[in-house]
Amino acid sequence: MRAALLALLMGTDGVELLVLDEPTYSLDILGQEALVKVLQEWKGGLLISSHQRHFLEALKVDRIISLPSLQE
Repeated sequence: MRAALLALLMGTDGVELLVLDEPTYSLDILGQEALVKVLQEWKGGLLISSHQRHFLEALKVDRIISLPSLQE
């Protein structure tokens, strides 16, 4: 899994920002940990939409914006 993620990012020459929508969806714990390690090596910017706060905290992101729930 980690090798596949690294291979994906190797093809990102010239890319400065990754926009990821629920990147941990359908990943098991090992996949999530591998994704965190790969994204920690990413030198560009990240814009991530995720319900997994622990994932964002593991990435040590600069800012988390929480939107209020629309459910009552």
